[in-house]
Amino acid sequence: MMDALALLEDFANGRLRRERVFRDHEDFLAHDDEWLISRFRFPRAMLLDLCAELGPTLQRTTRRNRAIPVPTQVLSVLGFLATGSYQRELADR
Repeated sequence: MMDALALLEDFANGRLRRERVFRDHEDFLAHDDEWLISRFRFPRAMLLDLCAELGPTLQRTTRRNRAIPVPTQVLSVLGFLATGSYQRELADR
């Protein structure tokens, strides 16, 4: 009984952390070339080449368990440059 009260007190005081839940993000490179060109102005082959070329520069070494992947970084920038709107890109990601 005392354990349950202590647990409730810790929960009420915010000392208990909820488990983090990570959503699976959509793989934008899995779409067809027509869709990719309409969003990013490049076909899949060119996007993959860009990711491979920029990967060593953009890849971050971090102590965190979820660094932003290189394709997400590249597609976010290209989407912004293609549309001129960062809001659409943030909503997608």
